[in-house]
Parts: sequence; structure tokens; C-alpha cells
Amino acid sequence: MALLKASRIAKQVNETLFGQGGFEGTTLRTIISEDEKWKSSAALKPNEVANMLAKGASKLLNSASLDEPLNIEITDEIPNPPFSQSMLDRQESRKRFAAEMADIENVPSFPLFVAMWSVPTNMIAGYQCVPARQTPFQDELSIGYDALPFDATHQDIFSFDIDILEFGLMALKGSLKEGKRSHVVFNVNFETLSAAQGRQQLTEVLRMTPPTLRQRIYVNLCDVPEGIPPSRLMELCQYLTPFFRGVTVVMRQGTGRSAIKNILSRLHASGVQIVGVELPGTVSDADLDWTKSTLSTARDLGLVSTVVNATSWREVIKLAESGVQLISGPVFMERTDKLPAVRQFSLSDARRLENEQATLNEDGGLFSTV
Repeated sequence: MALLKASRIAKQVNETLFGQGGFEGTTLRTIISEDEKWKSSAALKPNEVANMLAKGASKLLNSASLDEPLNIEITDEIPNPPFSQSMLDRQESRKRFAAEMADIENVPSFPLFVAMWSVPTNMIAGYQCVPARQTPFQDELSIGYDALPFDATHQDIFSFDIDILEFGLMALKGSLKEGKRSHVVFNVNFETLSAAQGRQQLTEVLRMTPPTLRQRIYVNLCDVPEGIPPSRLMELCQYLTPFFRGVTVVMRQGTGRSAIKNILSRLHASGVQIVGVELPGTVSDADLDWTKSTLSTARDLGLVSTVVNATSWREVIKLAESGVQLISGPVFMERTDKLPAVRQFSLSDARRLENEQATLNEDGGLFSTV
């Protein structure tokens, strides 16, 4: 195999230097070690290597003797085999398989509201408006950007953000007309804000939003890449600040573990007021420790700390006890197309729900565990 690979390289060198079919100036020698001495073979041309290997293969296969030299072309290209019926059947089977797999994601997404608990005030005063999609497992939902198809395009992300923004603003308008005073938090993906087309579609909707509504909405800027210069992030945040009461950047677990204080300082300098951590689907004690430490640093810098994607009351209680100021996630989820009202909620309520192992009932309970 080594000799064959070397002969391919030699042949390519010869063709580069002397043209195809030209002088074979580059030759090969095999070198072996014998009794602490090095021995080399006679120089071989690439075509001679091909002939030698072909003869060896012929003997192994007990085929006819190859008396005449073979002019074998050594190439990396693999010829396309003719299509057989079995190959066509296999292709058709693959198409059916792909259609079956895609069928899982054919379920349409729908909007829902996730309560945002303000720990210091013991109030549910705001709700995240996010898209969700039912998974094949009846008791599970894909929430937020997890509800996007796996092959989502940039336009899919733009539409995801803008459709849910329009829905949430309409719900907020209806809530205010009923005398409610809730706040709404929206996700905007970095892809939407950084692309001219996505930014245009987003600001078209926001410009039609009256100041009365703008005073009650916040934005989570999601999936911000690491290493973005503060000047660029500040430029992007400036598109959002005229339309939202506050800008949040949500980080995923593990972002910048070695330089978290520097990252948080850059976010603060860019005009971000709130920093959030998105918990993973399965949360370990190490994840909680990192989240608590990161958000403690954020508060020291004057940022408001928040956690999203809390999926158990145990997580909620530990985070609240550590000083995290805002907590949301599926554990707080409400399945309703109307914006819920402000309500009181305390740490003792969270502990009671943890003890009761509360679950969402068919009547649509206030809160659920997942």
C-alpha cells in the first residue's frame, strides 16, 4: 500500500513536471533494514510498480500468467459503476426512509407563554413568548429554536422570530385592553439581526409598534458567537434599543469558561443590561455551579442576571437561593394563546411545587414540571 501511494505521488510529480506521458524522471526505491544495515531496491518507475503489483495480484488469484507488461493507469479516481436494479431499489428505499424521518418535523409549531419569575419581587410579571413543537413523544415539547427543523435556512430563522413577535405583540395589545399589565420577552436570533434581510423584516414590524407596547417588551439576543467585537455588538444592539425596554444576551452553558469576566464586561460595554444563561436539557451540579458563578460575576458588574430553560423545581430553587434575579423555563410553561396576568409567586411556592411533584393537568394548571 505504501509503494502504491508513493507511485501515485511520483506519477503526479512527473505529469506536473514533464506533462502526461512525458519523461518519468521521478522514480521510487524500497528501503528495508537488514542486520542493522539499510538496503534499497533498484529504482522503479511508477508504471513498473503498477506492473509488479498486477503480477503479484495475478498469482494470488491463480489467474493466467501476465507475460506482457501491463500499462496500468494509476489514479485516485474511482469509476462510477453502472446502475443496477438493486442500486435503484436502494435509492428508492433511502428516499422513503428520508421522508419518514422528515415526517417527525412536519408537525407545525405553535406559540406559547413561559412565565418569567422575578425572584426579588416574588412576582410573575413577565412572560417569554416562544414557539414550540410537539415531539413524537406525547409529553415532550421542543421549545424555542429547538423547534426549528434540523436543516433550517436563514429565512426559516427570520420567519421564526418575526412570526412569534407579531403573535406576542397582538397578545400584549389584547392584554392591555383588558387592563392587564404583563411584560413580554421575545427571542431574536443573532442571524436575524446581523443579516440585512432579517433586520429589515424585524424592524418593519417593530416600527409599527406603538410606544405604549414598546415599554412592555424586552428582547433576548440569542446565539451570539464568541469573539464578536464590542463595537459590532453595540452596533447591532442599537437596532434594538429604540424598540425594546431592555436587551438581554443569552449564553449557552460553557461559553467562555476561561474568560467569562472579560466577555461579560464586553457585553456591558455594548449596551446589554441583562445577561442570561440557557440551561442544557439535562442539568448537572457542575452546570448549576458554573451558572451561579457566572451570574454572580454579572451582578457584580451591574448586569441583571437571568436563567432560561429551567426544567425542574429543584433547579429553580437552587438558582433562586443563589441570588439569580429572573428565572424562566418549561417548568413555568402555560399552554394558552392569551397573555396571562401578573401574579404573585414566591420561593415557598416553588418549594411546595417541588414537594408535590406538580404536573400539568388536562385543565391547564398554572405551572408544570417537565
